[in-house]
Amino acid sequence: MGFVYFQGYFFSKPEILKNKDIPSSQLALMQLLVEVNRAEFEVDDIEKLVNRDLSISFKLLSYLNSAYYSRLLPISSTH
Repeated sequence: MGFVYFQGYFFSKPEILKNKDIPSSQLALMQLLVEVNRAEFEVDDIEKLVNRDLSISFKLLSYLNSAYYSRLLPISSTH
């Protein structure tokens, strides 16, 4: 047809994405609370619980990497 590039809404209109909160599992939160409130808790068990739920690990890493703590290097792992 004589042209190479497409411009505009030829294929589809752009969609505006809204930031939505990732819901966390209530069961995972309760298990995490039980583990943290033990007198003798293991850090490895807490790490496993945090890694099991994507929402909790994402929120934890976002909180720790926020400007409030002003770390030189960002934390990229829950380990």
